[in-house]
Amino acid sequence: MYLKQNNVLHRDVKGGNLLVTEEGVVKVADFGVSTQLGNGKTSGSTYIGTPYWMAPELFAHTKYKYPADIWSTGITLIEILEGRPPHSHLHPVRAMIVIPSSPPYSLKGKRSPVNNKEFSDEVIDFLDKCL
Repeated sequence: MYLKQNNVLHRDVKGGNLLVTEEGVVKVADFGVSTQLGNGKTSGSTYIGTPYWMAPELFAHTKYKYPADIWSTGITLIEILEGRPPHSHLHPVRAMIVIPSSPPYSLKGKRSPVNNKEFSDEVIDFLDKCL
């Protein structure tokens, strides 16, 4: 929300760009490929980011806004819960072809690799809203 309020598109949200303080506060890092909207700029159009976390609309080379970062947040949640993002078994170039044509990823019916429990309805709902 802070980024949106300040008209910033991060464009590379992923686990490797999250920092966690000793108090458990999560902070987003590495703004090297971010862009600021405003002054007439209302969306991003540069094809940039890390393929496995990139939103499908980025692969279409169309203009995009904040939902692209929200998508990446959902993929990061999957990365945290399952240990890797979807399609990470594919070469990045192949993933760039598969991601836009695949249905949104879901955790429904899946179990945590940590404790073998099904993911909570709240986690599933949050992911569904991100993707």
